[in-house]
Amino acid sequence: MTARLEVHKSCIELICRYSMIHMRLAAVLQKIETLQEFIKNRCADAAAATIAGRKKSGTQRVFEIIQGSEKGVEPLFIREMTGLKEQKIAKILYKLFKYGEIRIESGGLYKASGFRLSPE
Repeated sequence: MTARLEVHKSCIELICRYSMIHMRLAAVLQKIETLQEFIKNRCADAAAATIAGRKKSGTQRVFEIIQGSEKGVEPLFIREMTGLKEQKIAKILYKLFKYGEIRIESGGLYKASGFRLSPE
């Protein structure tokens, strides 16, 4: 085989390798774009929920959850709904109970009182 044919053959091999690498990179880039779109949508939903949640204080959010329940709610349910820590929820529940906004039912359920002492 002549040197010219060897160079030609090696160039063809390089072109084939390049095109395979190019195809694989295109597939990876497509996957990256899909993931970026998913993350962007996911973050937008989380940001909207965070902004909506920040408009109200923790006490207001907890009280609204309790008011919306007919049978009463457990602290674990409040924690799942608000994302607040247990200690913070305990303080809020204590304050609401102390001011007569809620009452404690049997089984550790918290339920809204029928009346409100604080003006709002």
